[in-house]
Amino acid sequence: MQPALTVLSRLAIRRPETREWLARAFEGRLTELAEEALEVAVETGGPIGQVLASLVEDQAGPDLAERLMLRCDEADFRESVPLREVAEAATRRQLEFLKGELSTRPDPSQSHVFARMLGNLGSRRSRLGDWRESLRCHREAMKIQGDLLKNGGGKEVLFDLATSLANLGQAHGVLGEWEEALLTSREATRILKKLEVGLDSGGLRALAVSLRNLGIALSELGQAEEALAAGREAVEIQRKLVKQDPVEAVPDLARDLMNLAGRLSEKGDGEEALVRAEESLELRRTLAAERPGIFLPSLALTLHNLGFLLAGQGRSEDALAATAEAAKLRRQLASERPEAFAADLASSLYNLSNRLADLGRPEEALAATEEVIGLYLQLVDRAPDRFLPDLANRCGLRCQLLASLERPAELFAAAEDGLRRLIPYLASHREALNSTVASLFSYYMDSSSEDRPRDPEIMRGIRAALARAA
Repeated sequence: MQPALTVLSRLAIRRPETREWLARAFEGRLTELAEEALEVAVETGGPIGQVLASLVEDQAGPDLAERLMLRCDEADFRESVPLREVAEAATRRQLEFLKGELSTRPDPSQSHVFARMLGNLGSRRSRLGDWRESLRCHREAMKIQGDLLKNGGGKEVLFDLATSLANLGQAHGVLGEWEEALLTSREATRILKKLEVGLDSGGLRALAVSLRNLGIALSELGQAEEALAAGREAVEIQRKLVKQDPVEAVPDLARDLMNLAGRLSEKGDGEEALVRAEESLELRRTLAAERPGIFLPSLALTLHNLGFLLAGQGRSEDALAATAEAAKLRRQLASERPEAFAADLASSLYNLSNRLADLGRPEEALAATEEVIGLYLQLVDRAPDRFLPDLANRCGLRCQLLASLERPAELFAAAEDGLRRLIPYLASHREALNSTVASLFSYYMDSSSEDRPRDPEIMRGIRAALARAA
């Protein structure tokens, strides 16, 4: 049946209206075909993963949900974009079954499994971009694990608690809550190091992840020496793990090499940073060539970060090439999965506009910035707290470019557009928006004229903001 599913999946990519044919192919045969469909989803991409996820959520029994949940954790599938919804649906379905069992027959060992599964669900939600729900899942898992430890839970429960803390630290970081990220990542690392002597490869992998999160949080809070030490230690662990299991460990080594490159760059060691970044790029190019459905997003991320490093070393042309390739890959990914990759595309296009501006190509930089703003307007509708500062910054860049091109009429219109969009959020996001709004208002005032009169509503909004700040 796999060839038929492959044909239907490829057809649904070209003709979205045929998705229902895919669903019909599973009628009465979900248990038989579900695992074959995982392979097809990775091979073809497209909507088959989402179709399967919907069916799993509604129809899968406990055995099938557990099988799919475990399959999605295998090395070949864990990072697969087309399987993100399947992994989440199977885990949530299995949690529902287990919760029902625990409500009738409380069992500490099953509570331990339930907490671990909650943590898995939190990780699945993060891969779908729902970091707040991810945070909630990890906190709930930690509460159960803490109760189990109070009642005599052993090292296995303590290890799971540390893993939950590490995942919580990552979620706090993505949400910009860096003090909380540092606190939880440091505690996770402390516990895992205490257990390190008895850790298997999975435990060492968890320690490396915790060190990665710790290094990022330390870096964001200006503690560069400690951040670099954490980054080096994570890479050292991953190199050991590669010798034991390259299939499992090489993707993680590539990720930690790129993080180490960032830490080295912050300390001013640009040459070693580029060596580590290029090693990461080589690994990820190989992985993406072998399994694009799984590793293309990480290749795009490496190119995105490499553009930063090259720009910092004054290699503007090379930086532009890396950033343009990252944007091209992310455009491809966002066309297939906008909900998962629109933010990444916006970030790479923003970097592309900066690289073009660095090379004296403001017209092209402006075109990229206009596209970026369009993407951020959609993202702000979804998550204003997370994306408003980025939207404000990009509106500011658009005005800078128009000012450099000496286009006062377009500058006035752009500043007015930015102010109209941002002023309504000033009361609730004053700290994040104040400086950009002040800059936009300056452009607005300087480029106004008799032919370009100031909008009274904008002037009232600015006066109200000034009154609140007084």
